[in-house]
Amino acid sequence: MRLRDVVLLTLTMIGAIVFLPVLVPAALVCTSVRGRRMRRAAETFGCVVCGMVLTAEAVRWADREDEKQMAELQREHPGDLFRMIRTCHAICPGCGTRYEYLERERSFVLEDPRSDGLPSAQGG
Repeated sequence: MRLRDVVLLTLTMIGAIVFLPVLVPAALVCTSVRGRRMRRAAETFGCVVCGMVLTAEAVRWADREDEKQMAELQREHPGDLFRMIRTCHAICPGCGTRYEYLERERSFVLEDPRSDGLPSAQGG
Protein backbone atom coordinates (compact mmCIF):
# COMPACT_ATOMS: atom_id res chain seq x y z
CA MET A 1 0.00 0.00 0.00
CA ARG A 2 1.24 3.44 -0.84
CA LEU A 3 1.62 6.07 1.84
CA ARG A 4 -1.16 8.15 0.30
CA ASP A 5 -3.59 5.21 0.53
CA VAL A 6 -2.67 4.61 4.17
CA VAL A 7 -3.19 8.29 5.03
CA LEU A 8 -6.57 8.40 3.26
CA LEU A 9 -7.70 5.22 4.96
CA THR A 10 -6.61 6.55 8.35
CA LEU A 11 -8.39 9.88 7.81
CA THR A 12 -11.54 8.07 6.69
CA MET A 13 -11.54 5.89 9.80
CA ILE A 14 -10.96 8.90 12.07
CA GLY A 15 -13.76 10.80 10.32
CA ALA A 16 -16.12 7.85 10.73
CA ILE A 17 -15.32 7.60 14.43
CA VAL A 18 -15.75 11.35 14.95
CA PHE A 19 -19.04 11.62 13.02
CA LEU A 20 -20.60 8.32 14.17
CA PRO A 21 -22.10 9.88 17.33
CA VAL A 22 -23.88 12.38 15.07
CA LEU A 23 -24.84 10.06 12.20
CA VAL A 24 -26.49 7.32 14.28
CA PRO A 25 -28.95 9.63 16.11
CA ALA A 26 -29.65 11.48 12.85
CA ALA A 27 -30.51 8.18 11.13
CA LEU A 28 -32.78 7.21 14.03
CA VAL A 29 -34.58 10.55 13.87
CA CYS A 30 -35.05 10.30 10.08
CA THR A 31 -36.45 6.78 10.41
CA SER A 32 -38.81 7.88 13.16
CA VAL A 33 -40.03 10.91 11.19
CA ARG A 34 -40.65 8.78 8.08
CA GLY A 35 -42.66 6.26 10.12
CA ARG A 36 -44.74 9.01 11.72
CA ARG A 37 -45.46 10.58 8.32
CA MET A 38 -46.49 7.20 6.94
CA ARG A 39 -48.84 6.51 9.86
CA ARG A 40 -50.32 10.01 9.58
CA ALA A 41 -50.91 9.53 5.85
CA ALA A 42 -52.58 6.18 6.56
CA GLU A 43 -54.99 7.87 8.98
CA THR A 44 -56.38 9.98 6.14
CA PHE A 45 -56.16 7.53 3.23
CA GLY A 46 -59.27 5.63 2.14
CA CYS A 47 -58.91 2.19 0.60
CA VAL A 48 -59.66 2.29 -3.12
CA VAL A 49 -61.37 -1.12 -2.95
CA CYS A 50 -63.57 -1.06 0.18
CA GLY A 51 -63.43 2.63 1.15
CA MET A 52 -62.25 1.96 4.72
CA VAL A 53 -59.66 4.37 6.17
CA LEU A 54 -56.36 2.51 6.51
CA THR A 55 -55.31 3.72 10.02
CA ALA A 56 -51.92 3.09 11.61
CA GLU A 57 -52.90 -0.55 12.10
CA ALA A 58 -52.55 -1.05 8.33
CA VAL A 59 -48.91 0.01 8.58
CA ARG A 60 -48.34 -2.38 11.51
CA TRP A 61 -49.86 -5.24 9.50
CA ALA A 62 -47.43 -4.58 6.66
CA ASP A 63 -44.52 -4.42 9.12
CA ARG A 64 -45.52 -7.78 10.64
CA GLU A 65 -45.87 -9.37 7.21
CA ASP A 66 -42.43 -8.07 6.22
CA GLU A 67 -40.92 -9.50 9.43
CA LYS A 68 -42.55 -12.88 8.74
CA GLN A 69 -41.20 -12.89 5.18
CA MET A 70 -37.67 -12.07 6.35
CA ALA A 71 -37.79 -14.73 9.09
CA GLU A 72 -38.94 -17.31 6.54
CA LEU A 73 -36.16 -16.39 4.12
CA GLN A 74 -33.55 -16.57 6.88
CA ARG A 75 -34.90 -19.94 8.02
CA GLU A 76 -34.83 -21.32 4.45
CA HIS A 77 -31.40 -19.87 3.65
CA PRO A 78 -29.37 -19.63 6.87
CA GLY A 79 -26.24 -17.51 6.57
CA ASP A 80 -27.32 -15.80 3.34
CA LEU A 81 -27.72 -12.05 3.12
CA PHE A 82 -30.63 -10.50 1.26
CA ARG A 83 -31.15 -7.10 -0.29
CA MET A 84 -34.87 -6.50 -0.31
CA ILE A 85 -36.89 -3.74 -1.88
CA ARG A 86 -39.96 -3.31 0.26
CA THR A 87 -43.05 -2.43 -1.73
CA CYS A 88 -45.83 -3.16 0.77
CA HIS A 89 -46.09 -0.43 3.41
CA ALA A 90 -49.75 -0.79 4.40
CA ILE A 91 -52.42 -3.50 4.23
CA CYS A 92 -56.09 -2.55 4.40
CA PRO A 93 -57.64 -4.09 7.52
CA GLY A 94 -60.98 -4.40 5.75
CA CYS A 95 -60.12 -6.16 2.50
CA GLY A 96 -56.38 -6.90 2.58
CA THR A 97 -55.47 -4.62 -0.32
CA ARG A 98 -51.75 -3.85 -0.26
CA TYR A 99 -50.37 -0.33 -0.65
CA GLU A 100 -46.98 1.22 -1.30
CA TYR A 101 -46.08 4.51 0.40
CA LEU A 102 -44.75 7.32 -1.79
CA GLU A 103 -42.57 9.58 0.36
CA ARG A 104 -42.62 12.54 -2.01
CA GLU A 105 -46.42 12.64 -2.22
CA ARG A 106 -46.90 11.41 1.37
CA SER A 107 -49.63 9.15 0.11
CA PHE A 108 -50.28 5.53 -0.80
CA VAL A 109 -50.74 3.81 -4.15
CA LEU A 110 -51.72 0.25 -4.93
CA GLU A 111 -48.74 -2.08 -4.67
CA ASP A 112 -47.39 -3.16 -8.03
CA PRO A 113 -48.92 -6.62 -8.64
CA ARG A 114 -45.76 -7.67 -10.49
CA SER A 115 -43.68 -7.36 -7.31
CA ASP A 116 -43.50 -10.84 -5.84
CA GLY A 117 -41.63 -9.93 -2.67
CA LEU A 118 -38.60 -12.02 -3.59
CA PRO A 119 -35.07 -10.79 -2.91
CA SER A 120 -33.64 -8.55 -5.59
CA ALA A 121 -30.14 -9.86 -4.96
CA GLN A 122 -28.76 -12.64 -2.85
CA GLY A 123 -25.28 -13.11 -1.52
CA GLY A 124 -23.61 -15.31 0.95
